[in-house]
Amino acid sequence: MSVELLGPVILAAAAGIALTLAYIRAAAAVRRVRQRLRRLSRTRVALVVTTNRPIRRRRTR
Repeated sequence: MSVELLGPVILAAAAGIALTLAYIRAAAAVRRVRQRLRRLSRTRVALVVTTNRPIRRRRTR
């Protein structure tokens, strides 16, 4: 590999790593929020939020 190509390649690699880290962090945060909502899932609003699909589940307890 020539020296001219190394700069952009390193930049691209760094950007890719940063993106994957951000994605992993976001996924972990979403998981945490979902768990918190599941604990509070007595309310219907929390249920609608936890389901990505437009299907609305109604739990009767």
